[in-house]
Amino acid sequence: MNSLLIVKMVQLYRRTAPSWEVARADALAMYKFSMLYLALLFVALALDRGLPFLP
Repeated sequence: MNSLLIVKMVQLYRRTAPSWEVARADALAMYKFSMLYLALLFVALALDRGLPFLP
């Protein structure tokens, strides 16, 4: 999932690099994906901490 976030950031950068103007829809999509990424990361951390150790 980390690599997908990096790929999306690079795609957004390449689309905006010549003029540095970001389309609102592209920026909003990146923002939403990054918020989803963080939420899933914290859920995974909480589950890892809360689940008992399995042999």
